[in-house]
Amino acid sequence: MNLPPARGSYVLLFENPADANLRVGKLGWVNFPAGYYVYFGSAKGSGGIRGRVGRHLRSEKKAHWHIDAVLQGMRVIAVGYAEGEEPYECIWSRRASEERGWDVPAAGLGASDCRAGCPAHLFFCGEKVIVLEDLDARMTVMFLLSNL
Repeated sequence: MNLPPARGSYVLLFENPADANLRVGKLGWVNFPAGYYVYFGSAKGSGGIRGRVGRHLRSEKKAHWHIDAVLQGMRVIAVGYAEGEEPYECIWSRRASEERGWDVPAAGLGASDCRAGCPAHLFFCGEKVIVLEDLDARMTVMFLLSNL
């Protein structure tokens, strides 16, 4: 993927093909029903968006963040991102928490280092892909066509 090395925020849209019960760090065992999920993350460190998302897309990696454990066996369908220092991941998460049909699998999931008080940064969308419209006009979405 041709992602920028700039700092910013990103969105992963992924599919869980079958019900799964996964151990997610200190959160313990979390149930993940089959369906679609959205994860909102930040890439403020070295490597920026390209480095962070590239790491998430690799199959071989040591689990460091909640999302590393969650993505095992899941299929990433699309990536969205916005460059800059603004904490879009929190803006998007708060917005998603207000959407009907978006559920949090476990409180704090993906948001253990969040300072904005987000309920989570990972949301379950159910059986249908929920369109991420109007989250922010600056977001660029890249579909991983090889995964569709």
